[in-house]
Formats: sequence, C-alpha cells, structure tokens
Amino acid sequence: MESVLTEASSRLRGDLLRNLIITGLALHTTAPELPRLLASMPVPPTSVSELQALVQQMAGTADVNRAAAAVPDTPAASAAPVSGADTREIKKNMRRAFGD
Repeated sequence: MESVLTEASSRLRGDLLRNLIITGLALHTTAPELPRLLASMPVPPTSVSELQALVQQMAGTADVNRAAAAVPDTPAASAAPVSGADTREIKKNMRRAFGD
C-alpha cells in the first residue's frame, strides 16, 4: 500500500487516503477488530471473496453468496434530489472531516 501512495500524485494520494479511512471505518463497523487484524496480517486478502470469507469467519455470519442470491434482482429506486442547503451542509461536514 505504501508504494501505491508514494507513487500517486498528491491529489490522487489525498483521495486514496480518504478512501482508506472510509473503508477502515466501514470495516470497523462490521467488526471492530477487523482493521487491526488486516493491518497485522503478513499477507492480506487479495480479492473481495477472500475478504468476505475473513469477515464471515470473524462475524460468524451466513454465506454472503447464498444471502445475495436470495435477494431479488430489482432495479434500485432513484434517490430524491438534494437541495442546495443540503449540499452546503454535506460539503461543510466533509471539509470538517477531511479538510479542503
């Protein structure tokens, strides 16, 4: 990961770091010990399926593929439009969380 960050442009590096932070928070929500476990692994998962298997082992959940197959394949409803005030609030929160 370090080589990816050092080779990226400064703008792209900021985006990558933000994505890593958000991903870490999402993983922490799933299982609080998961980000630390992944960081300490000598060989981290190299695919989404390997990561899913690891999360399933830790969380003791059912097979994700079987659960996904049970969900009907229907198109998602479009989201409601966001107003200008909502957009300003979102941008303010993002600046507070990540800086400019």
